[in-house]
Amino acid sequence: MIDVLKKNASSRKRTVYNKIIDEIESAINQGILAPGTPLPSEKILVEEYGVSRSSVRSALEVLEAKRLIFRKPGKGTFVKNSEYDEGVSNSHVNTLAIDISSVDTISMLYSGIIFNEVSNVSEKRDCRLTCVSRNQLPLLGTGLADSLFSVGAWLGKYDVYNMLYKKGVSPLLFNRIVDLEGISYVAVDYRKAAEQAMNELLKKGHTKIGWIDVDYADSIFALRYRGMMDAVNNSQSNIDLHACSVPACMSDEYYRDEIIKFMRSSDVSAVYLMSGCFAAPVFSAARHLGMKIPDDIEVISFDRIEKLYFHYEVPFMYVKMPLEEMARDAANYLIDRMESGNTIPVLKKIYKSEVISVGY
Repeated sequence: MIDVLKKNASSRKRTVYNKIIDEIESAINQGILAPGTPLPSEKILVEEYGVSRSSVRSALEVLEAKRLIFRKPGKGTFVKNSEYDEGVSNSHVNTLAIDISSVDTISMLYSGIIFNEVSNVSEKRDCRLTCVSRNQLPLLGTGLADSLFSVGAWLGKYDVYNMLYKKGVSPLLFNRIVDLEGISYVAVDYRKAAEQAMNELLKKGHTKIGWIDVDYADSIFALRYRGMMDAVNNSQSNIDLHACSVPACMSDEYYRDEIIKFMRSSDVSAVYLMSGCFAAPVFSAARHLGMKIPDDIEVISFDRIEKLYFHYEVPFMYVKMPLEEMARDAANYLIDRMESGNTIPVLKKIYKSEVISVGY
């Protein structure tokens, strides 16, 4: 196929992007590529023309806009014909919607890891991926999206997902454990993960421990607090806990100043961070007070904050969730469910977390 296209090429100088377009278009117009003929895969075109995959895709998009080719999800790209033209309006492309809300750097990192994996799976399996906001969820329905991958759903507020399920949209919640008909999830048990993290501090002999979270209830922090208290209540030692509760969605500078006040007044030997968004302010506060980590104060955090080590270069521990594996499994499941006509049962899967030490 590539040889046929190259033999048909003109000798004038062109960019590779236009060369791909011209050679395929010329071959179609001259009948060398007959209607219904499959085109080489994107991978083959990339290798043969020595260009990036984005350049190949852009060329194919131009050809598709010219109504010279069409794509069949999971099958490939083909030369267009009259039969396809008549039925194109009735064709259906599986559509996976994803909603992500990021309010701080750690949330953006968390969401970015998840989105990249979902995007890669969708691309490999020829599934359309579209981003929606939380406010747009009630507008979804059959024809707009076949399934929904939800990141950061509010705990207990699941009416919209029930509504989508009844409308024929398959919802999956990421890191939310729900026992509701038709709603799937992949999740880490936050309570057990939080208990695991606190046990790491207790094993190291810390008995005067501070913990930092936001000052509102009905959140993931409630589960993390219960897990922390499970570890404390099961301990044989007398644990002295000190709370630093701060407002949500404030600046790093605000959190740093509040944590400085807290450290000065509490004299704790370790701090447990209920969210990774507090890590940078804690490291800055320790530096401001001349405290060495972990000699003067030890830090453990929920969320994946490993990249902060390259900036602050202080040892710390954090709870690592297998986000990549969870996102891939969830995306593949939703696409499998769409392709099966929603005959596959709902997925409810719990994953294990682990405590990682960095810089020790």
